[in-house]
Amino acid sequence: MKCDLRTLFTCPPGSIVEWFRKVEQCISIFEPERIQNLRPAPAEDIQALEQLVKEKYGCSLPPSYKLYLQKMGEADSNILSRRMGCDLKDCQSFRNMADGTKYWIDFTFRTFTFRGEIIETIEEVVAHRTPGHPPFWIFFYEALAELTYGFSPAADGPDELMMTVGWRFCYPHDTFSKLLFFCAYCDLRRWVLTNGRAMEYKADTFSAGPSCLHALLFHADCPPEWTVIGQAPLAAFLRELEEKYSLEPCWFSGRKEFCLYDMENRPTEELYPFNRYVAFHADFGLTICIEYYEPEIQVVIFSEDLSLTKQISDAILEQTRLEEDSINFRQLDWEQVPGWLTFDSR
Repeated sequence: MKCDLRTLFTCPPGSIVEWFRKVEQCISIFEPERIQNLRPAPAEDIQALEQLVKEKYGCSLPPSYKLYLQKMGEADSNILSRRMGCDLKDCQSFRNMADGTKYWIDFTFRTFTFRGEIIETIEEVVAHRTPGHPPFWIFFYEALAELTYGFSPAADGPDELMMTVGWRFCYPHDTFSKLLFFCAYCDLRRWVLTNGRAMEYKADTFSAGPSCLHALLFHADCPPEWTVIGQAPLAAFLRELEEKYSLEPCWFSGRKEFCLYDMENRPTEELYPFNRYVAFHADFGLTICIEYYEPEIQVVIFSEDLSLTKQISDAILEQTRLEEDSINFRQLDWEQVPGWLTFDSR
């Protein structure tokens, strides 16, 4: 299976089937055995969820989410479940993600009271704490962090995500399709950062020319102006990077504003757990991912060109302050890279 990184990262999938093929390509570049670990949710559980969503919300399952359930709803090789703190095989409340989604939609608090009123469902709790919120149905709930992920029947896009943070209703302006592929992309980076040979971040390293493939991760403290609600100065800096280094935003990149939006579509102080900016350099197979965690950013550059990596990292560190001992710099040897992987699309 030949894989062109430019096509994989910058060309939006034209169909749900193509989207899932991209997910499979991404996780199989260095770990092809993970494809064999995917297990679908039972058809009867998916059908039961479909019926409940239809009866309760008058809509169908988003095609992307339904395909996720059909392909990996019981075991997703930790692609999504790892990021949500939920290993499917260890969950006690439900058998698989389809059954779990049905569980949360149908969940009853029974004796829970709020301001003297008996509350029966999660939706009622959200309605009391955030009056007038749009209808949405839950596919994941994390009690400790009070994070709820779901879909809204009224959304323009069939797989547009909805969130509550501490019971406040917000929009991440994201989709399930982008989120799942981003998780697969993170696994690709993680493999290189774990299995690559450690390199020193010094001038001699970057004067050695092309390195086959390497990954650089670091954390940096942001200047105060980058931490304002909406992060407009940070967004402007990212646009400058794009222009100076010919970077093209990837189809699964988030917005350059690293925040959630309230019901009036105004930026909030809340950060989306999957905040990210991801861009690609077509000539050198370079991707750069910046995730924002106020007041710091995590930067991961995944590339075959040491010189360009140094230029981009220097440009970022000119505006920020590197956190001590935060650098993880790794290089793969040629024998670790699949022969069918194409870096240079020229």
